[in-house]
Amino acid sequence: MSRRGAITLWFLALAGLLFGPPGARAHNPDTSYVRIKIEPDRIETRLTYDVFTLLKLGPLDDNGDGQLQRSEMANHAPRIAKFLHEKIGLATSDTDETAALGEFQGTGWPPDVGDAIRAADFHSANGLVHFNFVRTLEQPPEEVAIAFGVFDKFSE
Repeated sequence: MSRRGAITLWFLALAGLLFGPPGARAHNPDTSYVRIKIEPDRIETRLTYDVFTLLKLGPLDDNGDGQLQRSEMANHAPRIAKFLHEKIGLATSDTDETAALGEFQGTGWPPDVGDAIRAADFHSANGLVHFNFVRTLEQPPEEVAIAFGVFDKFSE
């Protein structure tokens, strides 16, 4: 893909995020983030979602106490990571057929909340959970493009 094509792809992705179908805007976009760190031999991706958004993938509060325990997130993290891996593509060239995020490295827990996130914080900064992936590379990437296919599930 040419540099112009890559820039066009970025603008189209941004436009899709900002002006996509109404369902895609059904939740606060300030509560989900992506951070991509590109190194010559790897790409580190951190996907951050608030608990409110993650609940759209299924129940998380296994003991029904109105909180999300760190251990409950650890139990559900592999299922959520699998969903993210299937729905988010990370391409390193125009011939990258896998467009894989890489290996799931675990979750990051919000600072200062202890071992549980209260229900009142599920849609706040205190409810942000990170999902970390690392994709190893044999050579530096020509380009990096990310595509999100999660909006059908997260806009429910």
